Amino acid sequence: MKKLITHVLIMFTFILFAKNIYSQIQFFDSVRVLASSDNYSYKNPVFDNHNNLINQEGLIVYERHSSSSSSYIMIRKYNYTGYLTEVSLTGNSGFLNINPSYTNNIIVWQSNASGNWDLYYSLNNNGWSAPELLDSASSDDTSPYIY
Repeated sequence: MKKLITHVLIMFTFILFAKNIYSQIQFFDSVRVLASSDNYSYKNPVFDNHNNLINQEGLIVYERHSSSSSSYIMIRKYNYTGYLTEVSLTGNSGFLNINPSYTNNIIVWQSNASGNWDLYYSLNNNGWSAPELLDSASSDDTSPYIY
């Protein structure tokens, strides 16, 4: 009985003094943002691993597949309140752009636009540059990774 009274007093103390304490931002769990679509298949997301503590924003890079033979590399900023509009880095596509890798201001991915797998990149200097071919070897270049 003594143990029960002690537990009740401890719980009462927590309830009495623990007002307005949140484990996260107040509305963080109550706001739902759709990050996918019924029209496309989204794969291989890569999140910004260089936290911007001033703006509390990040970047997510991913594949958006419109068919089994066509995909785009997409970029989308996010913050605590949701996602911004997605931007297609690769434009219109009749080929696969897959396996994005992202760090700081560069994104690298593989594409079969030239008939075999080649690596492409884009740089961010106040806006993303047009995709540039990184290597045009006759052999397949796959699985890019930068850190």
